[in-house]
Amino acid sequence: MQTRPLPDQTPRQVQAWLHQVMPYVRNARAQGHAINVWDVASLKHDEQRNAGVLAWLLDPRGTHGYGAAVLRGVIELLRRRMDLPADVAEDGMLHAAGVLTEHWPMASLRNRVDIAIDGQDFTLLVEVKIHAPEGPDQLTRYVESAQARRRAMGHAWAAVLYLAPRLPERPPAGVACIDWHDIAAILRRLPATGFNGVLARQFADHIDGF
Repeated sequence: MQTRPLPDQTPRQVQAWLHQVMPYVRNARAQGHAINVWDVASLKHDEQRNAGVLAWLLDPRGTHGYGAAVLRGVIELLRRRMDLPADVAEDGMLHAAGVLTEHWPMASLRNRVDIAIDGQDFTLLVEVKIHAPEGPDQLTRYVESAQARRRAMGHAWAAVLYLAPRLPERPPAGVACIDWHDIAAILRRLPATGFNGVLARQFADHIDGF
């Protein structure tokens, strides 16, 4: 990408420009436009807290009011990386999905997953990483847990979603890998009107820094 050089500016011209702009900046701050509620809530890079917000957004019955839109966006990402049924991202398949956080699938004492989602005909386990490394055979064990849960619940398919800034080179079969920028892109496609639109975009800005 080519960039045009900035025109030469004298210190007096820069000062005059700042004098014109600063009233707008002060007015925006006075109206709260500089607030990012997720920064104020001190989510920072805490995996558990960020996973909790993500689970809320993925829940079709969450108070965010977006229904299954975020979950559908994630499932559509999975379809690009895995062989899934063509109708799996339809709202009728997603609207009744249940979302659990810090779940121990099949009562396993080794395989606590950050988010477990059970839809009408699928099981999806989500492992959230920000700084922590992937554990030994962690994803393989999660795939086994997802398949065991699928069989127990009579679902048609199961998968593990690995969400991290740095993705493994050779994930096992049954694992789809995405990064936080993928989630941010989904959130930015949501309707921007309303308080929920502000929260979604602020969370997108927050996770884009991972």
